[in-house]
Amino acid sequence: MENLNERFNFCDPRFIPYLEKVFSRLPPALKEDILKTKDFQILADEAFYESCAVRHTFGEPVKMLVTLNTKMLKEPEHRILLTIASEIAYHVAGIKKSDADKQEVESLLKQWGFEKELEDVRYDQIIEKSTGYRIGYQWARSQNKDYLLQHFGLYFEDWKQMGWGKKSEDILEALNQKADTASVLEEIIQLKEIGTVEPDDKATVETPVARQAIIAGILTALKEIELLEQSGLQKCETRQI
Repeated sequence: MENLNERFNFCDPRFIPYLEKVFSRLPPALKEDILKTKDFQILADEAFYESCAVRHTFGEPVKMLVTLNTKMLKEPEHRILLTIASEIAYHVAGIKKSDADKQEVESLLKQWGFEKELEDVRYDQIIEKSTGYRIGYQWARSQNKDYLLQHFGLYFEDWKQMGWGKKSEDILEALNQKADTASVLEEIIQLKEIGTVEPDDKATVETPVARQAIIAGILTALKEIELLEQSGLQKCETRQI
C-alpha cells in the first residue's frame, strides 16, 4: 500500500506490513481521510527504550499520537493487528466525543472485519487467567533457558506467530508426541491441581484445556527471558478490549 511509509515516517518500518493489513480492511473513505489528514500519527522507535530523550518534529499539529512498543513485534500477528486497529478505532470514535468507550470501539472493529482477531485475543486472555498458565509460567521462570529450548524451542516460533487460537492444537499434539517433553509436562501437572477460568460472557471461545494453558505459560516465560536478554525490559501489555 503506497504512502504508509511517508505518512507514518516516524514509525518503525517493521510495523508497515501490519499497518498495510489493517488499512486494507478500513472503509475506503476512512483510509483516505487518515492518509490525507495528519492529525493522527503512529510512532514506534527502538531508541525510545535506550535513549534518555528522543525528539520528533511533525509538520502539522497532531491531535492523537499513538506510540507502539517495539517489543510488541514479538507478539502473535493477531495481537499486533488488533492493537493497531483498536487505536485507529479509538481515534475515529473520539472525533465525535472525547470519551469513546470500549463498546463503540468494538463495534467499529467488527464493522471493519476484525472479529477473528477479537476472538483470538480474548482466547489468549482466558488462558492467561488460568491456573495452568500461572503454574507453567512460574515453573519456566525458574528454569534454564537452554533447558526450555531443548523441550519447547521447536514450537516457540510457531506459537509466537499464531498464539493460542484453534490452530495451536497442532502444536499441542506435537508436544504430546515428543516423549521427553510429554514427560516434563506430566511432572509439571503433578505440581498442583490444575483448574481453568470460564470465558467472559462476551467471548465466543472454548475454555482452554489445562495442558494447553501450562504450555502457554511456559512459552510466555521463554519469550520474556528472550526479551530480557535483548533489552533488559519487561514485556509490553496489550490493550484490553
